[in-house]
Amino acid sequence: MVSEHTINLLSIPIYQQMARIFYVDRCMVKWAGMLLSEHNEQMKEKESKSDGSR
Repeated sequence: MVSEHTINLLSIPIYQQMARIFYVDRCMVKWAGMLLSEHNEQMKEKESKSDGSR
């Protein structure tokens, strides 16, 4: 009886989509974090260069 009511959530398309979005979001957050830190480094370099030229 319990097995009849227990549905594999990943067999439901909506849950598959949610899981996929969740995993993609986690990857994107890591990726965005890397991009942001890289961008910040570039901004620091530009600032130090502009300070030196003054």
